[in-house]
Amino acid sequence: MPPDWTIDATNASLQTLEAPKDATGFPPGRGGIGVGSLAGGDQAEQFDWVAKHAKENDYAGYDNFKRLPDEVINGTKFFRFQFDSEAVWWDVYGTVTADGEHSILIEWQFDKTIDRKQAEDIWSPVMPTFKMP
Repeated sequence: MPPDWTIDATNASLQTLEAPKDATGFPPGRGGIGVGSLAGGDQAEQFDWVAKHAKENDYAGYDNFKRLPDEVINGTKFFRFQFDSEAVWWDVYGTVTADGEHSILIEWQFDKTIDRKQAEDIWSPVMPTFKMP
C-alpha cells in the first residue's frame, strides 16, 4: 500500500483505508475492505454468486450502476462495479478465496468534490498492492 495512506482496523473483518489528505487537510475518500463467510466449494460458482448477490442486494438502487469487465490483479480475479450516489463516487472490487469460504469486497468511496477520474487516480495505485493470502 502506498505510504501516504493510513489503515484503520474497525474489527477483524473490516479495514478502512484512508486516502492522503488534500489541500484542505481532509482525505477526499476512503476504501473499505470487508471479508464475509461463504459455504465453501467451487471458487468460480461462489465468485458468480457473490457478484450477483452484491449487485442485487448490497448495491441495488444506486445511480448509474455498471458492472465493468472482470479484472485480474496479481493472479486474483475480481468483479468490478461502478456507480454513484448524490455525493459519492463508488468503485467496488470483489473476489472469493480459492477454497470458496470467504468473499472479499473492496469498496472505494470518494466525495464528488473531485471528479471520478481524479478519484480513480488516487485509489488505483492501491489495487496492485493486493495479494491473496
